[in-house]
Amino acid sequence: MEFREFALQPFDSQSYVRHLSFRSPEELRRYISQKPPLHLYYSSAVYLQPSAPSMDEKGWRGSDLLFDIDADQIPGCSIQKLYYCPGEDELRRESPSGQCPSGGEIEEIEIIEPGCIELAKRNLAMLVDILVEEIGIQRSSIEVSFSGNRGFHVHCYVDESLRSLGREERRILVEYIKGSGFSPDDFYRGGERRKKIPIPPRAVDGGIPSRIARTYLRLTMVGDREVVSYLTGISRSISRKVIDSLSDIWRRDLYEVYIDEKVTMDISRLIRIPYSINGKSGLIAYPIDITKIDDFELGPHLSPFNNMKARIKTMARIPKINFYGIEFEANTQAYYEIEAPLAIFLALKGVADLVSITG
Repeated sequence: MEFREFALQPFDSQSYVRHLSFRSPEELRRYISQKPPLHLYYSSAVYLQPSAPSMDEKGWRGSDLLFDIDADQIPGCSIQKLYYCPGEDELRRESPSGQCPSGGEIEEIEIIEPGCIELAKRNLAMLVDILVEEIGIQRSSIEVSFSGNRGFHVHCYVDESLRSLGREERRILVEYIKGSGFSPDDFYRGGERRKKIPIPPRAVDGGIPSRIARTYLRLTMVGDREVVSYLTGISRSISRKVIDSLSDIWRRDLYEVYIDEKVTMDISRLIRIPYSINGKSGLIAYPIDITKIDDFELGPHLSPFNNMKARIKTMARIPKINFYGIEFEANTQAYYEIEAPLAIFLALKGVADLVSITG
C-alpha cells in the first residue's frame, strides 16, 4: 500500500488531488473521513516515492494489469440518456448542440439498462477465462469489481515478468485478448473457399481457437457426448455429425472481447478503490467473486442508502425514468419523498437538491 499513489476528486471540483501516499488503511480512512471525496482512486503502478509530484521522481517499478469493460461500448447495449443545462426547467432527451444557452456545462444523465450489464458480464467471464487459461494468471491474483456505474474493472496482481511490461507490450496483449485480426478462414481446409471444410476448434488447441471451444461449451447446453468429447479434446477423431453440429462455432461473439485498450496500456493508470462510492451514480464499486460472475445483479441494493427514504426538491422537470427498477418522473421546483438511492443519483447529477434522508 505504501508504494501506491492515491488520488481523489473533491465535491464541487473538476480537478483531482493526486500524489497522495498512505502507509496503512487506517491512515487513509482518517484522511477521507475529514475530506470526503466524490471519487477515490489508487494506482496500478508501484513506485519508490508515490507522493513525488512527477512521474520521473516517483521511480516507477512496474504496474499491475488492469482491464476496463464499459457496457455502453458493447454492441447491443441500450442506455437511457437525458441532458440538463443548469438553470433550465426541463431535462432534454436530445443533447443541446454546442454548449448550454447559459454557458454552463451540459450534464449528461445516463442509466444503464440491465441488459447491458448482462452483455458486460458475458465479456467479463470471457476475459477472466482468457487471463487464466491463455495468459496463465492465477485466479487468486485476479480481483473483479463492479465499477459502480456502467461496467467492471479487473485488477491482476501479477508477478514481475508481467508487471514490468511497457505500453507497447500491453498494446499487443490487448489486441490478442480482443481477438483483433483473427480470421476463422485460416482454419478452413480443402480446395476453393466455397468447398472448404471448416474444422471446429477444440479446447486443447491453444490460443483463440481454444477460447472459442471453451466459450461454446460454457454458453451452449451441449447434450451430445460425441460433440463434447471432441470439443474438450478427449476424442481426436471428428465425424461428419460433429462438423455439422458445430457449423456455427466460428462466431465472432465467441472470441471477441470488448475492453478499453487505453486503460490496459496506461502504466500510470488510476483505478477506483473497491467499496468506495462512485460519484457518478452513488452506487458502490462492489467486489465480485470471479466464480460467481453470473450471480451479479445490478440494482438499488448496491447503494449504501438502500432501504432508506429521502426528500428532494427538483431543479427541473424530469421525464419518466427507470433507475434500476425504481420508476420516477417529476415536475420542476417540487418536493418529493423517494427511495434514497434514486435521490442520491439525482442530486449527484445536479437536477435535485437533497433535503433530508431518513432510515
